[in-house]
Parts: sequence; structure tokens; C-alpha cells
Amino acid sequence: MLVGGGVVDKTSTGKPVASLIPSGVDWIKECVATFDSTHNTVVLASGEQVPYDSVSVCPGIGLDWDKLEGLKQAVGKNAVCSNYSYDTVDSPWENSRTMTAGKATSPAQ
Repeated sequence: MLVGGGVVDKTSTGKPVASLIPSGVDWIKECVATFDSTHNTVVLASGEQVPYDSVSVCPGIGLDWDKLEGLKQAVGKNAVCSNYSYDTVDSPWENSRTMTAGKATSPAQ
């Protein structure tokens, strides 16, 4: 949001995820199917059961530009913008700075 709002440059925001994982912590890059808190176990999508003493789950985000016909080709161009991709995060600020008329909307409106 800070990049899309023109407050910071996107190059100052990116970090490799691995650099954020503390030493001694196992980073499991797989989807979680279920939790069994009674037995302190996470069941992964593969079916593997992983025991834990403590657990942090990061839900993440998956972009699917193809869900809206034409969006993949348009996003980042011609006043179509998104904060949700590193490649297009500059476009909201550029659009808001150069917009002279019309109505700014989102698909949810």
C-alpha cells in the first residue's frame, strides 16, 4: 500500500522470504490440509503429518489474473492497476497522480 500510494519505492520493500525465517525454524513450503491441535500435528496437502511444539501458518496470496477476462493483459497499463504484484505495484500511484477526470473504482464496488 505504501508503494501504491507513492510513499516508498518498491525496491525498498522486497526481501527474500528465507531471510525472514529465524534460525532453528523449519520452513515447510507446502499447503496445510488440516490441523490436529489435540495431537499438535499439522497435516499437509501431501498427507504428511508434521508434529509441532509451536506453529506459525502463513496463508499467503495467490493471484489469478485469468479469473477476469482481459485483466492479465490490461493490469499495469491504461489505468488498470493493482497493489498485489511487484510488477504492477507502481501503477496505482502513477494513475492517481495523472488522473484528471472520471471515477476510480475496484471490482468489489
